[in-house]
Amino acid sequence: MSQQYRMDVFLKNVEERKVDAVIAAAEALWPFEGMWCRFHPDGQAEGHVNIDNAGTSSLHSGEQPEEFSDRLAKAVWGAHGGFCEVEVYSAYDDFGGKEEQEPHILNIEDFLRLTRQRVSR
Repeated sequence: MSQQYRMDVFLKNVEERKVDAVIAAAEALWPFEGMWCRFHPDGQAEGHVNIDNAGTSSLHSGEQPEEFSDRLAKAVWGAHGGFCEVEVYSAYDDFGGKEEQEPHILNIEDFLRLTRQRVSR
């Protein structure tokens, strides 16, 4: 029996016009539950939104939560056409009792590393 993980995903500073594409990219990788929550925090740039959702499933054979987080971030960034903040909180779901969540917060350095882009100076 494969291990079940709960993944809570928060995508921040997503361009509103790209939200549907970003959600589709995320949902192609993980079975999220219900509707995505959208909200506009104070001080956020005009035309941008934060979205979040969660779901429980199994990782690919041998995959670790960090690797899933990288794979999800690459898909989200591809759909977004650039960087947005990606936070994944994973918890191994062991027979109804969950372990403490492990954060995987991907920043601009991760974006550059995973997309192999260079900073122009």
